[in-house]
Amino acid sequence: MYFENGIDWSTTNTSVKEALLGMMGIKEGSLLNAPSTSNCPRMHSNSTLFAFHASSSSTACSGVASAAIKIWNTTGTVFDPTVKAYNSQSGCTNAQSVYELDPGWYAYDDGGTRKRAQYVPSGPNYWINSSTC
Repeated sequence: MYFENGIDWSTTNTSVKEALLGMMGIKEGSLLNAPSTSNCPRMHSNSTLFAFHASSSSTACSGVASAAIKIWNTTGTVFDPTVKAYNSQSGCTNAQSVYELDPGWYAYDDGGTRKRAQYVPSGPNYWINSSTC
């Protein structure tokens, strides 16, 4: 399929929208191929960022001030040992192992109290050794 000259590429052009959706076999408003599960929530809150270190809990704790890692899980509960954790919402929602967290120590600031835990992808308890820094 190709596009003829003279097509308006603005987002309000319904012809372009239909053509692009048609290439994927989808009609606008159709639920065909739509996600059937709810999106995963961020762990703790939408503004919480985590620090990471592969082997040192104290290094993870000291890195909280410059933390930049966002974490999602199916419950939103921080360090929930019963569920896996991911570094993308899509990865969590679709349980994609490529987006699962790396094993190691994660730490965050919980309103002035730094907390840490160790992530173990092999489970059965995915978060262990949870404590304050």
